[in-house]
Amino acid sequence: MSRTAGRRLSVVAADQAVSAASSLLVTLIAAQLLDVAAFGLFGLIFICFVAAQGVLRAWVGEPTLLHHDDAVAAPGPMLSAAVALAGCVGVVLAAVGAATWSWHAEVGQSLVLIGVLMPALTLQDYGRFLGFAQHRPQQALALDLLRVALLVVAAFAVWRAEAGVVWLVAAWAGSGAGAGLLTLVHQRVHLARPSLRWLRSSWSFSWRYLLSFAATQGAALATTVAIAGIGGAADLGAVRGVLLLTGLFTMVQAAFMAAGVAEVAASPEDRGLVRGTVRKGTLLMGVIAALNGVVLLSIPTGIGELILADTWASAERLFVPAALHLLALGMITGVRSALMGRRAIRVTMVIDVVSTIAMLAAVIVGVTVNGALGAWWALAWVQVAVAAAWWLIYLAHIRSFAPVPPLDAAAARPTTAVRSEPVEPAMTSSIGDH
Repeated sequence: MSRTAGRRLSVVAADQAVSAASSLLVTLIAAQLLDVAAFGLFGLIFICFVAAQGVLRAWVGEPTLLHHDDAVAAPGPMLSAAVALAGCVGVVLAAVGAATWSWHAEVGQSLVLIGVLMPALTLQDYGRFLGFAQHRPQQALALDLLRVALLVVAAFAVWRAEAGVVWLVAAWAGSGAGAGLLTLVHQRVHLARPSLRWLRSSWSFSWRYLLSFAATQGAALATTVAIAGIGGAADLGAVRGVLLLTGLFTMVQAAFMAAGVAEVAASPEDRGLVRGTVRKGTLLMGVIAALNGVVLLSIPTGIGELILADTWASAERLFVPAALHLLALGMITGVRSALMGRRAIRVTMVIDVVSTIAMLAAVIVGVTVNGALGAWWALAWVQVAVAAAWWLIYLAHIRSFAPVPPLDAAAARPTTAVRSEPVEPAMTSSIGDH
């Protein structure tokens, strides 16, 4: 990977740090301003938004990383498709909110508000993907910095007014929607007529991304239910505690995935670039995974109890398998991003779904045998096996290094490839969720 590409990766990492800070800031503000019940409602609303955002990313965001020429020469149709699809998703959210209004007014009002603002919120999120695809990550960084600034101002107003859930959602969603308008300035386009036309050229990728996203999120939900039902609330709390302490790795991994896919997609026939992406991703994420693991195993009990309170004792038992799991994820980061940049998706979808099912089954067996500890050990060893499988795929791919198929035919040919986003089956989370 060239020095210029390395600088771009550094900006992507900085953007991911700001994005993570934005998510953390929202959580902290909500925890400070709301009581326990209201905080729980805010969490439910946030989950609904993240699910909707995940669908939009799978449908238009991630395929954009593979369409470098379109992103540089004609971003207008891509933005139009993103906004039009966001409008459709927003209508669904608003309808759910309207139906929920009579059950709980604050939840219903919040969902309607997010539904109305969804197109502008998508401008902010999709503008980041366009920045990565165009090799202009500084635009993504500018969007996130503007959002954080607007959020701080809006949250201060909510705090002074001692407002409730709906106003806090308005501050959070409104700051994202306001920042999204900067995307139109960056891209110098005018969205006079949103259209889904561009989706036709990316559909062969989009539906596979969407299927992988649905499989991953379905497995996450099923695993949560299994751990709570079989192991109990204490085991589920322990797992959530570990996820909190490994969140930084997940965020950095997502940043490298986005940068790596965009770099390779722009020059997919450059064998040196592909190898460099794999080498840098493996080294970087391997080191970060190891450091995260060392930190996990070195946290003093006093600090751990300060962070996780009563959950610390049960979470601490899971740190060794959690560290092994992180290392396995780190070892596949470069491979996945480089191969996905080579525009091979068919095998990716199959392996993503199969590996997710395998991990879900392993977690259920593990939690049945030995609670949360058994679940984490099962997940870790399956992830090691999955990492080995991806390396075998990569080695076979790099030996042949067949020509990259055109974008409209890439998904129709069975090639060895991966998805631009890590498989996060049940116990890990995905570019910065605000």
